[in-house]
Amino acid sequence: MIKTSPIKSRHTFPLALLAGCLAASPVFAQPAPPAWQGVYGGTIGKARVVVALTPLSARYFYAGKANDLGLIIPENGDLSKLQETLTPDISEDDLKTKPKLATGTWSLSFDKDTLNGTWKDPSGKTDQPIALKRLSKGDEGANSVTMTLDNPGVYAAHWLSAAPALVSGGKEMTIGPLTLKTMRDPSFGGEVPRLVKAPEGVRIAAVNAGLERLQRYLRIQDRDCAQGLRGFRARTSDEPVSAIDKKGDDEDNAAVLKATYATDRLLTLEESHMTFCGGAHPNISLGNYTFDLSDGALVTGGAGGAGEFDDLGPKGLGRALDLGTASKRAKFDAFWKAAMRAGIAADRKAAKAQEKADPKKAEAKKEDDDGDCSKLLESQLKEKPITIHAYPTARGLAVRVADFPHYAEVCEVSDPINPVVLPYASLKPFLKPEQTLLPVGK
Repeated sequence: MIKTSPIKSRHTFPLALLAGCLAASPVFAQPAPPAWQGVYGGTIGKARVVVALTPLSARYFYAGKANDLGLIIPENGDLSKLQETLTPDISEDDLKTKPKLATGTWSLSFDKDTLNGTWKDPSGKTDQPIALKRLSKGDEGANSVTMTLDNPGVYAAHWLSAAPALVSGGKEMTIGPLTLKTMRDPSFGGEVPRLVKAPEGVRIAAVNAGLERLQRYLRIQDRDCAQGLRGFRARTSDEPVSAIDKKGDDEDNAAVLKATYATDRLLTLEESHMTFCGGAHPNISLGNYTFDLSDGALVTGGAGGAGEFDDLGPKGLGRALDLGTASKRAKFDAFWKAAMRAGIAADRKAAKAQEKADPKKAEAKKEDDDGDCSKLLESQLKEKPITIHAYPTARGLAVRVADFPHYAEVCEVSDPINPVVLPYASLKPFLKPEQTLLPVGK
């Protein structure tokens, strides 16, 4: 899944002082951000806009529009002449080779919590007044936002408040005892279901509020991915600028969540697709999200699988599993790792049998493999700490090892050994006495 990290301020040192700096290893304070840094809301002419200004990157959007435009801030932080660009990741070097990627210029003056100035079109013949008031002092430029499930940031929250409403995605569907319908994002195509009918004891409104919260998060991720793809096309396409936004998406980038397992206590959703957000290569986007139907809490998947959520922690499957001490967690980790290693051994045995029965077919399979998943998986199992995702399925509790090298993502996504599925009956030694979330099994 997509997650951006803050860009740290860069320091430069005179070469003669470098050795002394390394030897003494002093701690340098981060320079204070400029007084004008932050998120602003207001107007350009009569149009409502939201703007995020930082020294390293800036962006803005018109209310109700899907796309961001970029602003290039001079190195000296002078706001009297900002270059507006078709997308936020257009650089000054890009403009030298493709000047038509420039979409206007800004001239601003800052006073306390307000920005006022003028927007001009590329020809300089048309201008509009700019009037902005501060909404936040946060660092929310195009390359500097770290959002969480609960805090998308001021800039993204304002985009959501003005974005087109979700629409129904089609017919109702049934899984287990639940009836669901899909809600679709008309801007980017992402889909997340909602509960329509459920057994007594299921808090439908609370669950749907949790699904809405997750869809807002994924909607922002889809938007950020679309911005990256739009920027990539703008920099690399020979088409006129006017054709960039008209080009239909030929990449499967939107997050589409499908229900894969449900009981009267839980609902598991899965996201699995390729994403291309304008980087060096596409990525495999894989996520599993489980909701506790008794209160609508998200118990696996966390912030889009962004590493901020422990699926086995107290807010996750720790609701059902008794893993509250280090020794208990260690026993459970030893349990699922043993099951996974048994799967590895069985896979190797089957591979040897196939090699003996049909050497040519076995050799062809080796050539098709992106890597030896068994060896890579064994290596991952030795990592401390190890990154895993756990989620309920119809066959049992799935435990998936993550963070494989990019060239071996297939070992996480489609390898039969990963995840290992633990039958619910085998979990009895680890279940809390009064838990009602996970099936007990027989």
